[in-house]
Amino acid sequence: MRLLTAFGLAGAMLALAVAAGAGDLKSGPQVGDGVGAFNVVKCGGVDDGVDVGEQLCYV
Repeated sequence: MRLLTAFGLAGAMLALAVAAGAGDLKSGPQVGDGVGAFNVVKCGGVDDGVDVGEQLCYV
């Protein structure tokens, strides 16, 4: 039982340390940032002359 309590306490302390050191999380492009070229594969949608499965590059 003591071992289980020790591991639980260590896990809780680790979780608090990670949360405290995380700071502000910023994911993805931020407002005003430019977006570089990227590739996509059409998987469906309107009939726009592009075949499903075709790879497209957006610049």
